[in-house]
Amino acid sequence: MVENLKLEHLGQSGLLIRRNGLSILLDPYLSNSVEELDSPDLVRQVPIKYRPEKLKEINWVLITHDHIDHCDPKTIPQIASASPNACFVGPKPVREKLIDWGISSERILPASKKTIELAPSLRVQSIKAAHPHIELDSFGETLHVGWLFEHKGKKLYAAGDTSVSEEVITDLRKHKNINFALLPVNEDNFFRRRRGI
Repeated sequence: MVENLKLEHLGQSGLLIRRNGLSILLDPYLSNSVEELDSPDLVRQVPIKYRPEKLKEINWVLITHDHIDHCDPKTIPQIASASPNACFVGPKPVREKLIDWGISSERILPASKKTIELAPSLRVQSIKAAHPHIELDSFGETLHVGWLFEHKGKKLYAAGDTSVSEEVITDLRKHKNINFALLPVNEDNFFRRRRGI
């Protein structure tokens, strides 16, 4: 993306972002939970690159929403144990799961419109996601998000699972000059809706 910032695809929408000793995970899905807990025919298509218990240097974990291929019960708690200084950021349903999994609330931040400084010259903020449409909780907080990173004047949008909607476009237009976008191949169809995907 830019000097000293490296992105590694982990499968699904998972990313490992590294910069000068800083490690950020986005939607780490490092197990076969979907196949094992949801449906045996939903087999992982990308090999698992890292064992979550071996990820001992993670600083931030950003989670777009609470589906198990993004907020994985067999990955997230192990990362929390292996990287005891890692902070976790996500919408309210994600934060509730993290608390249920025993992660201290002191390590958990909301996915809000406020910019979070991950490191000097590297910031992130949430962007509304339509999965398949914009959903808000009773406090007006978005249940699904994407992430907009800014590093040295360059912007990267990691959409998570979103469909195109006027609200998402309007939200993105507020952020001029997005240089890079990681977009889902997230087909909305009858069979996926019937399965709750």
